[in-house]
This record gives sequence, C-alpha cells and structure tokens, in this order.
Amino acid sequence: MSVIEAGLFSSEPNECDILLVSRPEVPDMLLRPVGAAVASDAAVGSVRVGAGDAIETVIRLRRLPPATTRAPRSAPSSRGTGRDTRADRRGRGRPRDVERRPPRWWTVTAVTTSVVVPVYNDPDGLSTTVESLLAQDTDDYEIVVADNGSTDETSDIAAAFADSEPRVRHVVEGDVQSSYAARNAGIEAAAGDVIAFVDADMWVERDYVRGVTRAVADREYVGCRVELVAGDGTVARYRRASGFPIEQYVEEHGFAPTCCLVVTRHLLDEIGGFDARLVSNGDLEFGRRARRAGFALTYEPDVTLYHPARSTLRSVLSQNYRIGRGREQLRRYHGERFDVRPLADPRNVLPVHPGRFADSLDAPAARRRDLLVWYVIACVQKWARTAGTLAQRRAETAHADGYGESD
Repeated sequence: MSVIEAGLFSSEPNECDILLVSRPEVPDMLLRPVGAAVASDAAVGSVRVGAGDAIETVIRLRRLPPATTRAPRSAPSSRGTGRDTRADRRGRGRPRDVERRPPRWWTVTAVTTSVVVPVYNDPDGLSTTVESLLAQDTDDYEIVVADNGSTDETSDIAAAFADSEPRVRHVVEGDVQSSYAARNAGIEAAAGDVIAFVDADMWVERDYVRGVTRAVADREYVGCRVELVAGDGTVARYRRASGFPIEQYVEEHGFAPTCCLVVTRHLLDEIGGFDARLVSNGDLEFGRRARRAGFALTYEPDVTLYHPARSTLRSVLSQNYRIGRGREQLRRYHGERFDVRPLADPRNVLPVHPGRFADSLDAPAARRRDLLVWYVIACVQKWARTAGTLAQRRAETAHADGYGESD
C-alpha cells in the first residue's frame, strides 16, 4: 500500500513528527503544518506504526545535542546479578562531559514498546534505571522519563539523557504531586503500543524489553517478577525476607504494582490511565478498573526487575504512611469498589497477628533476635498505615497536592 498523504507537525520544542497515511479517507485534520524547524543534523528518535486497515507511520525527528553536553554514562557493574545495592551505586551515574556524536543520516526504527520511568528527586536512581534500559539487546523501544517536578538535579540528569540519547524522552508533570500523574504524562508522550513501567532506582536485564514485548503478544495486562536486593542491615534483611509477592498480588488481589506493570495501548484507550488524585494504591484501583472492563491480569515470572530494598526504618514508615493515606483516598473516591476497613475498627491498632506475620516471610530469620525485631517493625508499619489513614481523613484536601488547582 503506497503512501498517498503526508504531513508534518511539531511534538516538542526540539522535535518534529512526519505523519504518513496510506488511505485516502483519513481526515485532513491529521495533516498539520510544520510547527518547528528541524536542523539538517536532526536524528530520528522513533516511529509509530498504527494497527488496523490503515498504515499510519510517525517518524519523530530530534535535534542532536550541542557540541558538548553533560550526560550520565556510568552504569552499575553488576546490575543484573542481584548483588548490587543502592549503597554500592551511590555516587555513580553522575554526568560528565562527552563529545558530541558526528552527524549521521536519518535511520528509522519502529517503536513497539515505550518504557515509562516516573521519578521525583532521585538522580542516582534515575541514572541507574535509564542506563540499564539503554543497554537493551533490541532497538524497537523508547524510554520516557516522567519527572514529577523534581527540585534537585534530577531534571538536569533527565534532560542530559534526552539530549544525548535519541531513544530517551523527558516530560515533566510539575502541577500535580503524584507518581500516577507523572505516569499519565509518560503515557501521553509514549509512542509505543506496549507501555511498560519501571520505577526510578530499579534496574533490568538486557533482554527486558524483548521480554515484556513478548509477554503481551497475546495478552494486554501483565505483572512481572521483582527481586528485592538488600544489604546487611536489620531493616533491609527484613524487607528482603518479607519479599515482594507479585504473583500473590496478581492472583489473589487482582493488581500488579506499577513498578513491574506492562499494558497495551488498547487497554489504556479502553479504561484510561491512573487516578492522579491518589498518592498510593493507584495500581490497585487501576487493576480493579481493568478487571471490571474485562481485561485479565497475568503474572510473567520470566521477566525480572531488580528493586533495592528500603534499608532504613524512616523510609519504611514513610512508605506505609503514604499507603495509609492512599487507602483513605480509595474509600473517599472509590468506596463502592473497595472494602476499606473502618478507621474505628480496633484491628487497626492491634499488633500484627504472630501467625500471619510468620506466614508473610519468604525466608526465616537467621537469629531469634532478628525475628523479634522484624515483628516489631511489622507492627510499627501497620500503625504507620493507620496514622496515614487518620491524617488523610483530617486533611484539608482529599486529593494529591496540586490536583485540580489549575482548573
């Protein structure tokens, strides 16, 4: 089928898209004028090929960076081994001066998969994640860094990657302080028909993109395996022992955490993105919504992502406090679909049941003292969630900061 219509339109300040349509009945509105000039040394960033009886190809042209740019280059030496911890990576991934690559002729690679990486104030974690994604053994993908309005050097790191790597795009969601709002911004910018999500600070194997693309070849909603990588501290050992039971989440609770989630564009078109009002539990709400729409969630154990375990009590309690806030938001916005325990229920403040605590551990404690400390941590986690729920109920606004303020 030959190309019979063509048009140019701008997407970003330094980008220009060429739209080629292979059927005459496509509306003229798709053929837009040129909105941004593209320099003679432009490089092809991506191509999207539409499905169906029409062939719609978008060739994204991107300016190459100036003569010298600062881009992250250093990568973890043992990323896929499961032995490299966050502490080991501290200080790596800092940008350094690199020479500009020589001009090249335009080349075209179809973008099948878009990997969305939400981030907020985590430059080291972002460097780790993007470097592992750039080391993939395939070319049919892009990386969309979705910055949630970072206030440190994270934005500079993301911009440096985007300037030096045509495969990387940098979008900013600075209005709504919610990781789900950032993911939605990434979805909107993504060109692929497969959308995968990886949290900043995680890393993946070299065949990750091929694995997730293959996983949704006959499915539309997949949760992948996550391996926690922990140091030797008491909190880190507890987090590693308590595990990250993705298969249990998928099979018993009907959702997959967003850090290992893979969906199709078709699913997103049908049910929409994440609820940006939520500060936590957005993956659970998304999962229930997908299930109600008839989409089956499956677990994919052959695709593994590596996640550094939280190593301080402060970070563990902060996470659980946020989970508690999210539960209260679920009750407020989606109470008809969620059986959220009433705040006055005495189980919210009782210690964790010892038997359930023991069942929750993937690995036994090496010492009796560790088991006792772990149990105390589990109880404090529970109380932090209760405190978060109470605080959210008393909050002046029920939604994430910034949501609706620009309306």
